[in-house]
Amino acid sequence: MGQGGGLRWTGTDRTVEFFAIASPHHLSPFRSVTMLGDELTKSVTARVWSQKWDVKFTPLPFTPTRTRTMALKDRATIYYFSDSRDSSLTRFGEADGPLEAVSGWIAKHAGNDVLWTANGRTRERITLPENHFENPKSHGRNDLQHYRAVAFLAAMKGSKFEIGQLKLICGMTAQQLADWREYNVLYQFVLRSNLRDFASADPVTVYVFSRRQAEYLRDRLGGAPIRKIDGVVEDAETSRAFVDGLAMSNIERSKAKYWRDKMVTAGMHDVRQMPKSGKLSSREVAIINAS
Repeated sequence: MGQGGGLRWTGTDRTVEFFAIASPHHLSPFRSVTMLGDELTKSVTARVWSQKWDVKFTPLPFTPTRTRTMALKDRATIYYFSDSRDSSLTRFGEADGPLEAVSGWIAKHAGNDVLWTANGRTRERITLPENHFENPKSHGRNDLQHYRAVAFLAAMKGSKFEIGQLKLICGMTAQQLADWREYNVLYQFVLRSNLRDFASADPVTVYVFSRRQAEYLRDRLGGAPIRKIDGVVEDAETSRAFVDGLAMSNIERSKAKYWRDKMVTAGMHDVRQMPKSGKLSSREVAIINAS
């Protein structure tokens, strides 16, 4: 699917065509264009179009046609595992094995009937049943409403290159990109569960990795309660980390970043598995694996 082209889906009774439009100039023949989407004005498209091409977005009035039997905030309970560390592929690859620990805890306490998702490169670390896995971006689906427990174990933040480019193009910050790319996807995924059923009053349990994710969901769900699950993952603030009772020096922190980057590239979770790591002291090994 590309600019000027389309993707066609044929159902039993109708055909729907999808087109990709890279520039708003292709819409100039129209007097107005209506775009539908959750938090649309926070999207990369809306921000780039408004900043680069001065496109004006005007909210349209919307009146819900359905009412819920029970408010989402009274049905959902959100659990998280980390206060100080947010979800990221770097964090997920650290030596304490956070994904293995979190998914193992969920499997033990929530059972096997849990709708879950993860990144492609980390999926094999999850100990939840494979037949309950769905891709993070499962927007619009109605066939998953029987799930009353859901776990979002993916990290979908932008790369440093993307963050830098979007900052230059439209002033978008790293947090604003995370809000759109990861947190909005998180909300959409959670709403595939029984929370999508307007007629249901059944409770739904939601598991996420970080407090930031939990707080975002709490606000989107109208004030649903959030609860911390302690003791499952290491939850120290690495910028103030102490090893052997001593704070890390700037040199040690720089060395830790050097080795951590090499470990991520190699797919290793323990620096002792890396070539030439034998020259590192036990303190340096502890610092690198903890960071």
